[in-house]
Amino acid sequence: MISEWVTTPDALQDFVKEVKFAAENIYLGSETLVPTEKGCQWCKAKPTCPAIRNKVLTDFETVVPETAEPDDLARVMENASLIEAWIKSIRAEVERRLMAGTPVAGYKLVQGKRGNRQWGNPEDAEAALKAMRVKHDQMYDYKLASPTSIAKLVKAEEIGPRQWKKIQELITQSEGSPSVAPESDKRPALNSSADDSDFDKI
Repeated sequence: MISEWVTTPDALQDFVKEVKFAAENIYLGSETLVPTEKGCQWCKAKPTCPAIRNKVLTDFETVVPETAEPDDLARVMENASLIEAWIKSIRAEVERRLMAGTPVAGYKLVQGKRGNRQWGNPEDAEAALKAMRVKHDQMYDYKLASPTSIAKLVKAEEIGPRQWKKIQELITQSEGSPSVAPESDKRPALNSSADDSDFDKI
């Protein structure tokens, strides 16, 4: 994360002029809005933006996933993150209005699910349970440390390399589930093709 940025007064003034020029053109309607996930990330007008709405709703009305052409699926998939961000901004705007007392037809604010129970003061709770003579194994929860936690002991040199090698033989790790990624992703593509030999004859 960049915490500092060094520039000059002249460069800053040029930037101000550039932004002002672009903003005026957009305000006058002389510029075409091209919504993108990155470009719209911090925009507060996202819930009411006509460009995003048109881009999203057009595909909703014309593309049926089960029968869509590959090119249509690829286009919608490319916009999936933008669509999800737009829907998230709609939820946030509805919540903001309801919190401000502005009605939204068909929706209301309700009390959410209560959080997990926890001790207000663990030390007081521990003392009270001990005074009640609650058994030790009933008062405390114990579980085996995870491989990740044990690996930290190796880095701290509290467990030696030879010991760690033996411990690793006891560790299992499931493969990641297949997920969709753009072709520019560095991970190799999975071969998911199937043929008749993969199925039992009925």
